[in-house]
Amino acid sequence: MSMEDLLSAVELINCNSHLADFAGQQPQARIASAERALGVAFSPSYKGFLAHFGCGGFNGLEFYGVVKDDFINSGVPDAVWLTLDLRRTAAMPHCYTLVSETGDGGFYAIDTSQENSSGESPVIEWWPGFPEADNNPRVVAADFGTFFLGEVRQASTRAENDKRSELFTTRAANSSDPLFFTDLADRAFADSQLFFAAAGVVPGKSVLPPAPVDKSWKNLIVGKAQKTGTAGHAFRSYREAIKMAESGQYDKIWLNRAFSTTTGTTMYPGRLPDIIARRKTGQNDVVEVPSKTNRDRDLFRRNEQAMD
Repeated sequence: MSMEDLLSAVELINCNSHLADFAGQQPQARIASAERALGVAFSPSYKGFLAHFGCGGFNGLEFYGVVKDDFINSGVPDAVWLTLDLRRTAAMPHCYTLVSETGDGGFYAIDTSQENSSGESPVIEWWPGFPEADNNPRVVAADFGTFFLGEVRQASTRAENDKRSELFTTRAANSSDPLFFTDLADRAFADSQLFFAAAGVVPGKSVLPPAPVDKSWKNLIVGKAQKTGTAGHAFRSYREAIKMAESGQYDKIWLNRAFSTTTGTTMYPGRLPDIIARRKTGQNDVVEVPSKTNRDRDLFRRNEQAMD
């Protein structure tokens, strides 16, 4: 089903083109050159991805591929350059071709040492600095097509949920009907009272239309907060980003974006902090909102390592 999955992903991306940022179609000669440079044969579904998209991103997710013939003087999201670099600097197995990152220091890679009857290879997780994991890597998808479709579906669903949330919040902010807020309290009070605190509304009580508020700070914030299994994680990330934007000390704030994206400099291992904020002086501040599985010292250490 790998090629069918790839075609399904293409269709889904075409229906959400506003979320897509890909390099575009790549010639077969360039793809063949990439295979020779790495000394591996790409799977059919990954070749299909390269031919159609090249490399790029979809709603904050980044997929590595090919975009030019010079694999040496290149950078992320060039899969050939990155794979060669980590073979040299992190002893990554020769059979792995990097295709994306996990967002917390790891990478997704095609394991070309395994191949099924259709020529497809599984996508596994690979973590720099953990060579013991190379002997028993965790398989996340049977092939690249399945992996790509799964990632695109999740990103599309996340975008749709964010859109519904934004429309709901806009309706609430523009409403002067106390019944709206009473109904909102009935449906959402068990989950969270954070909305009311942010809107300055007491559920069930009459409210007046909100006075005009300067929200130019919203233009400084890029991206969507990461949603984890920890309740309130995304809300706290947004709240911290808004607080920083309103302070007047920053000219750009990124949510859940890689250091390489925000600074233009490739860093290893790859990290996606909850917030990266660039001060007007040029200095970057990083904010992490701990999830229930995180330890503060680990968050500090891995970001310190990425910024060294």
